[in-house]
Amino acid sequence: TTTKEGVCTLQNRANVCSVKFHPTSAHMLAIGSADHRIHVYDLRQPSTPLMTLQGHREAVSYVHWVGDELVSASTDCQCSFIYPLRS
Repeated sequence: TTTKEGVCTLQNRANVCSVKFHPTSAHMLAIGSADHRIHVYDLRQPSTPLMTLQGHREAVSYVHWVGDELVSASTDCQCSFIYPLRS
């Protein structure tokens, strides 16, 4: 971002553990959460997640974009979940 002030606030029901912007789309954001999910937002419409991805049994501590796919790691000792970006 280029501003010194907040332009958007996203509320999550559980602790936010990881945040990663998409490498080529500045409006796409992935959030790894303590609710065992990944929430993907389009910041042009931040009121609701574009998608919510499930699969971990514990908090998602790390998310990383690989092209249009997400890799995640969790405190459930599992990693490398790859989710295609589709709504």
